Amino acid sequence: MNVSLPAKIGLAVLSGVGVGFVQFSEVFPDEPGGTLALYGLSGLLFAAGVLVPYLKRDRSSYLRAVILIVASAASYRSAVWLALDSGIGGESEWIAYVVASIAGATIVLTTLVLVTPIRASLVFVALGLLAGIVGGPLTYFTLPGSEVLVILGHASWHTLICLAIYFGTPSTDAGARTSEAMAGSK
Repeated sequence: MNVSLPAKIGLAVLSGVGVGFVQFSEVFPDEPGGTLALYGLSGLLFAAGVLVPYLKRDRSSYLRAVILIVASAASYRSAVWLALDSGIGGESEWIAYVVASIAGATIVLTTLVLVTPIRASLVFVALGLLAGIVGGPLTYFTLPGSEVLVILGHASWHTLICLAIYFGTPSTDAGARTSEAMAGSK
């Protein structure tokens, strides 16, 4: 947890850029909903860039890293299904993207709390929800675009989740200060 905020943002941006490149890679055939390899590699990149920096190094850290990777892959797959195939939102497709983004954030943030030493709080939940709500329309407007827009969309979503974790968990100094400020303490 001793990674600075600029470093965490940099890792989040890099993981988002990586997922964007993976999405446009010719290695993955254009299949409806994507391939298991696409989700696995995307989950690996997201977990490595956003979640793994919160792992405590011990004998079980590799197992917990795998759990974070699998949860990230499941989050991405769930979000894609909700946004593109679930029919949520009807004529208002952007609503499906908001639901998908919130669901994806919920999966990764819940798993993070379960397998790392960080603590959740009301602020953590609120910032995670806010990241999901903002990330939905952001993704809706960038994904149908060019490669550059898609890469920016992924990098932005990863950064939103990174910031929600950093400022939301009372396990970091910034998160503790944010919780105090939002609770009206001091």
